[in-house]
Amino acid sequence: MSECRVIPFQQEYLEKILEIEKECFPPLEQFDCSVFYWYLSLNPFFYLAECRSEIAGYILGVLENDGSCHIVSIAVKEKWRRRRIGSLLLNTLLEECRKHGAWRAILEVAVDNKPAVNLYLKHGFIVKKIIPRYYSSGRDAFFMEKKL
Repeated sequence: MSECRVIPFQQEYLEKILEIEKECFPPLEQFDCSVFYWYLSLNPFFYLAECRSEIAGYILGVLENDGSCHIVSIAVKEKWRRRRIGSLLLNTLLEECRKHGAWRAILEVAVDNKPAVNLYLKHGFIVKKIIPRYYSSGRDAFFMEKKL
């Protein structure tokens, strides 16, 4: 993992993020430019994993009015997976959330996305409920929470 570092999102990397979206998510679940621009207007926590001068992944979260840190999306390119980059990104975001007064982190994840579910469980998230047909593709999601 020493080959990777976390950097703040920079506009010049948006195209790389869109490529990661296409690689990591089904077509009906991918964010496009307009979604990222909308989240950018909310002053998000948005970090990139840079590995050997390549953008290998990202994490995006926002601080909600109730003091929750909502993890909106995390993705790591296939070739960089299983190198703890997801953990590096998640830990960075959770620390920023704590610094900004968040009392919990929340997220939604597809119930059949076993690698992501396992990542969150490993980091202390618990499943609070199932949200039927959460995704536009019709897939169900787990709503997960971690106290900070």
